[in-house]
Amino acid sequence: MNKLNFYWPLLTALLFYSLFSFLWGSTGLNALQEMESRKAVLEKNLSELSSINEQLNEDLLSLSSDPERIAVQSRNLGYIQSNEKMLFANLSSLGSSQLDVGKILHLESMDRENGNLVKVITLLIFLTGQSFSILMNRKKRPAV
Repeated sequence: MNKLNFYWPLLTALLFYSLFSFLWGSTGLNALQEMESRKAVLEKNLSELSSINEQLNEDLLSLSSDPERIAVQSRNLGYIQSNEKMLFANLSSLGSSQLDVGKILHLESMDRENGNLVKVITLLIFLTGQSFSILMNRKKRPAV
C-alpha cells in the first residue's frame, strides 16, 4: 500500500506532462497548426513566383527573338540608334519599366521554448502529490 501512494503523484505528473507536450509541445498539435499555416503561405508564394518566372521567361524569349521589342525596350531604358535623336519631356517616366521579380518572405522563426517551465510545474505536481501522500499516511498511522 505504501508503494502505491508513491505512484499516484508520479502518474498525475506524467499525465500532465504528456498532455501538455501533446497539445502545446514543440511537436504537438499547436506546432502542427503553425507549420500547416506556414506551409500554406509558402505554397502561395511559390505559385506567385512560378507565375512571375513564366512571365520573365516569356519576356526573355520575346527580347531574344523580336527586334521591334528590343528597340522599344531599349528606348524605355534611354538608348537610341545612331541616326535618332531623343527629346526628354518627362524624365520621371524614363525608368517606369520595372520588372516584378517577387518578394522576400520574412517568416518568424519557430523557435519553441525548451519546456523548462513545464518540467518545473510537473516536478511541483509530483512533489505536492508526494507531500499529500506522506501527510495522509501520518494521519492513518495509530499513535503508539
